[in-house]
Amino acid sequence: MKNRLLFATCILSISAVIGQNELDIYRFSNTFNEGSARFEAMAGSFGALGADPGVARINPAGFGRYSASSFGFTTGYNQHANTSMFFGSKRESTLNQISFSQAHAVYVSDRSKRQQGYLYTQLGIGFNRIANFNREYYYEGQQFESMLDAFAAQAVGIDPIYLSSYFPFTSSLAYETNAMDYDGLYYVPRLTSGDMWHSRSISSSGGIHEAFLNYSANFKNKL
Repeated sequence: MKNRLLFATCILSISAVIGQNELDIYRFSNTFNEGSARFEAMAGSFGALGADPGVARINPAGFGRYSASSFGFTTGYNQHANTSMFFGSKRESTLNQISFSQAHAVYVSDRSKRQQGYLYTQLGIGFNRIANFNREYYYEGQQFESMLDAFAAQAVGIDPIYLSSYFPFTSSLAYETNAMDYDGLYYVPRLTSGDMWHSRSISSSGGIHEAFLNYSANFKNKL
């Protein structure tokens, strides 16, 4: 009885899910040089210079350049401007946002006085934002064509009795439901008079963050 109840619960809890497509793969595989203010200002070159929390992703060995303990966080201001064109109608949209890019704490222990070759050791923890998906798009304008125009153009040169053989799920359905007529030569969409006004607003949010926990050491500024 318990097994049947568990099986029924699993079946009833099934819901539709949407997987990722090729656009998501491209979006999630692109990361950017975000982190501390100086890391962003230097376009990520602190990966070579070190002593910055942003090196966690590019060159973790850069933590070995810390010679003093450090704690900090970074906020920033982002402005995303987009321009869209729809049938000659130009629209602009702007998203202004205050962001929280990184926070870190690095504890440095000075070992230079022990005369063992080790100068410093570092223990660090923190996070960096490496991608920002916050965007807004907007476009609008008169839409002179519809899907019916595409169906009508698709069916040119084909007699109505053969439409179901060539285009069973597009032009044939439009003709059989009287959404378009046939004048003996061309198919004509049966649209209401006047143009349609189309508008659409698209917004996205989120980002990618990395968390790091590191322990590093500096041996005679060579290793």
